[in-house]
Amino acid sequence: MSLPEATRWWPRLGRTLLALAVLSGGVACATTLETQWKDPSARAEDFTFRRVVTLAQVDDEAVRRRAEDAMAAALAGGPRAQAGALEAKPAYPLVARSELADADALRAKLERAGFDGAVLMRLVSDEDRVRYVPGRAETFYGVVVRYEPGYYDVDRILRVETNLYSVEDGRLLWSGVTKTVDPSDLEDLVDGIAKAVRNELEDQGLVPWPSCGPPAGAGIPVHSSVAAVSAIPARSPVRAWEP
Repeated sequence: MSLPEATRWWPRLGRTLLALAVLSGGVACATTLETQWKDPSARAEDFTFRRVVTLAQVDDEAVRRRAEDAMAAALAGGPRAQAGALEAKPAYPLVARSELADADALRAKLERAGFDGAVLMRLVSDEDRVRYVPGRAETFYGVVVRYEPGYYDVDRILRVETNLYSVEDGRLLWSGVTKTVDPSDLEDLVDGIAKAVRNELEDQGLVPWPSCGPPAGAGIPVHSSVAAVSAIPARSPVRAWEP
């Protein structure tokens, strides 16, 4: 995907996250990983980062800050970060939205700032799914004593692509699309994505410690994103720095 093709998603992602930002209450969302791709040459040690930056390609600056903060908080809550071996920071204090358009300059700036890993999120789709819930009747000796009519229910389905990059060489290490149903708020959405991605990386042996905790000296992989619905065609992401 070229840079112009990537940036055309920004307004849609901004509107989606802005809507989520004003939601409150509700139950925790359900997030699953639908598709993924990994650089065939990538090894577990390639996912070991010391300082990670989180980026959200969003037009609305307030929403961008909230999304990047949420991703950084999800990373900071991991065992490696709690042990002091990983630092996760949002990009907005360092990178203006206008700077996201120049991939080479952005990578150089992040490298000068001491970041070795980057997590970027991009909207894939956002839509509502309408489903009919049939009614039900309770009878007593053939007589209906209680009836609950059927109704239509609307589920909001978000799909987000999360990309993990090595800042040093601009290499895309891993990319995945997550599906989230009925997120209650932005922070809950990002946290669910982070957990889904981490679980998958653990299953692939790319997380250098078991779920119960890290061994001394291990690193942490990066994870997170935000998006929504329909079938997504399988594809191999470009293996280059492409914010």
